[in-house]
Amino acid sequence: MPSIAKSRLAPVLGQRVPLRGPARILFSSYARTSYRPEESVTRVTTAVGDTFDADLPSRLEWQLWAFGGYQKHFAELFGYLVRPGDRCVDVGANIGVHTVRLARLVGADGEVIAIEPDPDVVQRTNRNVALNRLANVRVISAAASERPGEMRLYRPSPWDTNRARASLLHHPYLTGAHTTVPVVTVDSVCAGVPVALIKIDGAGHEPAVVCGAADTIAGHSPSIVFRFEPMLLADGAQTPFSWLAERGYTLFRVRAARHGITGRMRLALDRLHEPPVEGGDLLAVTPQVAARLHARPA
Repeated sequence: MPSIAKSRLAPVLGQRVPLRGPARILFSSYARTSYRPEESVTRVTTAVGDTFDADLPSRLEWQLWAFGGYQKHFAELFGYLVRPGDRCVDVGANIGVHTVRLARLVGADGEVIAIEPDPDVVQRTNRNVALNRLANVRVISAAASERPGEMRLYRPSPWDTNRARASLLHHPYLTGAHTTVPVVTVDSVCAGVPVALIKIDGAGHEPAVVCGAADTIAGHSPSIVFRFEPMLLADGAQTPFSWLAERGYTLFRVRAARHGITGRMRLALDRLHEPPVEGGDLLAVTPQVAARLHARPA
């Protein structure tokens, strides 16, 4: 008998029963479920209409199928931050979940630059961009850091259940092979053109990415969404938090909050005055953008 995580009941529970209990059951079932990589690929259309070929051994991609999206509150956040004609940079694009959403928001007159270090994942990013018929996305097969060059990419075994994504940092739990990938900076790929938003998911490499975007940030004050993972930093002071605050940015924790009546998950922003003790997704915006976010509907 297939697990609930694999069954046709999973999307029903995940998308039509917006309660904490069913979600916990699905995640628990998924953690005990075995998949064969690349033999469990299914075509998925998310709740906001984006299409992906999802490989279900990936926890991220399984959520696209079971819940109709991954980090769905980010789609709401991007709607407040991005306008038609904008240019956005997606660092650590993975299979393009946020790339595709941003590309739809900026429209034909805008551009999204997706930077992904894993060559195999880049192929899937390009495929998902093509599935959504987007001509305004530029995918760069490289890592982003503070200076151009090369870097080692560690990749977990493809047979690991619920496998982690590749990392630019070497951790004991990553037992797979490694490869060398090119490195670019955000400043170099943007070449001085205006940028409205930079999203960074670098598995602890975020400080170096921000350093390599210093000119873009100084010149255009883009909104910046970044992952803060203190356990991956040798020095907690390495976080971009203070660097951005010193340059006039207002910082928030980004999270999903469940509506007390409908049970639906919605975007929640918590103002931060110092780096949080625990990791999470953070947002840095100018005071003008912060005021706009404060004025959004409750």
